[in-house]
Amino acid sequence: MPGAIPATVEVTATLERGPTAAVKEAVFASDSGCGAITMAGNEVTDSYDSSAALSGGKPVISASGGSVGTNGNLDIGGNVTIHGVLDTPKTGVGSCTAGNVTAESVTGAQATVDQGYVSLPQTRTLPDPAAPNPMPGTTSLSITSSMTLLTLNAALTGSNALATLTGSGFKITPLVAGSPMVLPNLTVSGNLTLTIGGGSNVNVNVNSVKLSGGATLALDSSPATSVVMNLAGQGIDSSGTVLDFTGGSLSTGSYDPSTFQILYAGTSNLKMTGNASSAALVYAPDATFTMSGTTDFYGAIISSKFRDTGGATVHYDRRLSSTLPTVSNYALTGFTWKKY
Repeated sequence: MPGAIPATVEVTATLERGPTAAVKEAVFASDSGCGAITMAGNEVTDSYDSSAALSGGKPVISASGGSVGTNGNLDIGGNVTIHGVLDTPKTGVGSCTAGNVTAESVTGAQATVDQGYVSLPQTRTLPDPAAPNPMPGTTSLSITSSMTLLTLNAALTGSNALATLTGSGFKITPLVAGSPMVLPNLTVSGNLTLTIGGGSNVNVNVNSVKLSGGATLALDSSPATSVVMNLAGQGIDSSGTVLDFTGGSLSTGSYDPSTFQILYAGTSNLKMTGNASSAALVYAPDATFTMSGTTDFYGAIISSKFRDTGGATVHYDRRLSSTLPTVSNYALTGFTWKKY
């Protein structure tokens, strides 16, 4: 307001941002519309603690803590069971339309969110992950069981990656430790296992990844390897797929999802099937993530939209709520009103 004017009240407000868990739910969808999360079939969400002792070689599962969240609507049907709460700024249960986005739509008497829903005070803002650096190329690299080691290493020239033979396929490790391996559009096929080695904090910058023909992507266990996969998706539009594991499987060797993190800032699709040994953390806040199959996924998924109609179970690792903090949205923490 220009110029000097007489004031009759003084109003002071304090807005603060504090630490909060970056990964709070088994699934979070940032989309604010209808069906941001769609689950229909026999899907279940629950939780476990990856730092706890295993029982019979598997995590101890709790029928709680498997919450889901979205800025929009949860649409569930069939025998879906959410063992947790629904976090959303929307309200109401019932039919969802563009002009009236409800918190939850339910089809069938067996579909439940067994702990109700929690109203978020505002939509949750998710920052995009940083673009891969250096950026991978857009050529194609197809790794098959008939490929020779010499041919593969020739194809990896300039990628900071060296291939060696294993009993089930190939292992690739960084030539220069601490520098990312940079791969183009990667396809692995033919019952081949491609193992990523190199120890802790291995970065893989790749334009796209596809597993087909029963191929497996695995993490090396000696030494124990943790990977951050940075997807670029150059030249792939929103109708295309930047990550497709539906024709193969992921084997991480542990139930700690922080050992295999998938980061993507684009809008193309990601597709994955669960299996008995796949644990991962997916962070793709602008993309659609589709889960298929009827087995298990351990970790958490953050995407724009989430689709699961195949019966897979998502087991949320409760340890993520304390190991991956971020900064919360601004919140009003103080307010004063003083008359003169």
